[in-house]
Amino acid sequence: MNKRIKRMTRRSRLAILFMIAVVLTASVYLIVASVSPVLLKNRIDRELDQEHFQTALDLSIKLMQQYPSTKQARESAYIVKRQYFGNSIAEITIGSGFSHSNFSGIDERFTIPEEDRDTLFSLMALVAEKQVNSMWTQHLYRDLGETAAGFKEYDLAEELYQLAFDGYQSRGEEYWMNEMAIIQMKYFRDRGDFDTARKFLEYLLEHVDDALMMDAEVHAWNGMFLVEAEQYDEAYTEFTRAKELVTNSLNKNIGIDDGSVAYSQDQPPYVMAEQGLRFIEMIRENGAVEAANLGAVVTLTRNGQPVEGVRGLLWDEPEEGTRSMHTDFYDAIKFNNAVSDSSGQLVFNSVPTGKYDLIFRFNQYDLQGVGAFEIPKTIDVIAGSFQQYTIEMRDKVTVTSPTGLTKLPFGAPFHVSWEEYPGAESYRIDYVYYTNEMGSLGSSSFGSTLGETSDTSFTIDASSADYRKPITVYSSDEVNPSSILGLFHPESRITVKIFALDKDGNTISDSYGLIYDKDSNYPLWIFEYPEDESLLMQGDRLLIKGDYEKAMEAYLADESGVGTPSAQLKAGYLKGSLMYLELENN
Repeated sequence: MNKRIKRMTRRSRLAILFMIAVVLTASVYLIVASVSPVLLKNRIDRELDQEHFQTALDLSIKLMQQYPSTKQARESAYIVKRQYFGNSIAEITIGSGFSHSNFSGIDERFTIPEEDRDTLFSLMALVAEKQVNSMWTQHLYRDLGETAAGFKEYDLAEELYQLAFDGYQSRGEEYWMNEMAIIQMKYFRDRGDFDTARKFLEYLLEHVDDALMMDAEVHAWNGMFLVEAEQYDEAYTEFTRAKELVTNSLNKNIGIDDGSVAYSQDQPPYVMAEQGLRFIEMIRENGAVEAANLGAVVTLTRNGQPVEGVRGLLWDEPEEGTRSMHTDFYDAIKFNNAVSDSSGQLVFNSVPTGKYDLIFRFNQYDLQGVGAFEIPKTIDVIAGSFQQYTIEMRDKVTVTSPTGLTKLPFGAPFHVSWEEYPGAESYRIDYVYYTNEMGSLGSSSFGSTLGETSDTSFTIDASSADYRKPITVYSSDEVNPSSILGLFHPESRITVKIFALDKDGNTISDSYGLIYDKDSNYPLWIFEYPEDESLLMQGDRLLIKGDYEKAMEAYLADESGVGTPSAQLKAGYLKGSLMYLELENN
């Protein structure tokens, strides 16, 4: 009897242990299942930081396949969209004296082969479908649709757009439905399907309540369609209403008073409406037939061959210097624009007389391997004649030596050489000084001219007193050593641009280009900190180490008068930099 009880007790214990094991295993499985997406996403981030792009992509695919409903899968889908797909459809805006890119630059390690694109789109669409929060489902469909449109995968784009619209509609999300209607209206208009575009516009006109900036955009677009239908009075009313709504929206939503007209002028609907009103005024003044004869022709070539498919814009009130306008601003310029045809010509017609900035919208792959080129400061539209302009893009100047990173002793001369460039009479050498430790073309920098030569090489004497003069550069984060010690101080990072110039001193091309192309040679010199510290003043050594207070004390205490500049002058330069630093941080 006792033996039987013992056997039963033993079996009970085993059963209990088995059940505990099952529960623990299930618990561990659930914990791992919930943690694994987090761990995978963390690893993806680390791989991207280390520029292991293929590994990061492989892990993103794995995460999306195994855990499609998770937040981390959604984040991975956006990484693929932004980091890999976004690179292929990035756009750069270029005008006289400025450029603006919506992506960092071409790097083949970021791109995905075309044959793999459909598989990835399907996987990301699965992630969208499986999201627990259906709002994220619709947002991801919308964003994938825009990416597909950028790749000219039009059937896929339209399918994704419709999925997003239907999803927003099922949730009763009127704001997002209107947003999708605007996106689709623009899409079909750009595709030349004006009937479908008008259907979306009609939907929008039924749903606007004249309370949001979006509503101003709808009225501006309606004005655009009315102009094309030659209904100028109705269009004038719509453009005027759009401008009023922009100002009213700013007043209501961010508290800007009626003096906000200047701020309103930066808003895309206002820009579009203002251009529409000027166009209508021109038609009323000149008549449609005569107005069609006002304009200009720009021919765009690369190495003598026509460049097709590049959008050009004419924007009035040209300003010299760098613009910092958002891409949406240029998207709003719907009048005075043209696309280069098979002969490279952009024909701008029905343009009011005056002076204009010429602005190009390139796919950045169109600029791969292209050097800097001259764009006219103004395009003149004169009554009675079409002005003709030719813009020649050429390949970059090729730097042959050095290649990549070169470390130099402090004060040592450095040398650069390049291939002879066709048509160049001389070359200008500019330096680029990087203001942080990255020392890469994508990082913060500034520059100026080092000299000119008719040869294909140039040597810079870094020990020259000319380069010990302080550079006027200030930062809100730290004192830049160059503002006290000059250009070639210890630990400075320098590269050069080689400009090929014609006989009149105009730029033919350069070695830097207009986009960051990692296949190109961007030589980088780093001046090492000297082992013999006696080559530096004590104040210099402390400054480079970031001890500004002690550096100031050392400069003020140094009465030797030795050095260029002297310690007393350096103390004055340092004082100015510290004052700027204090002002920026108060």
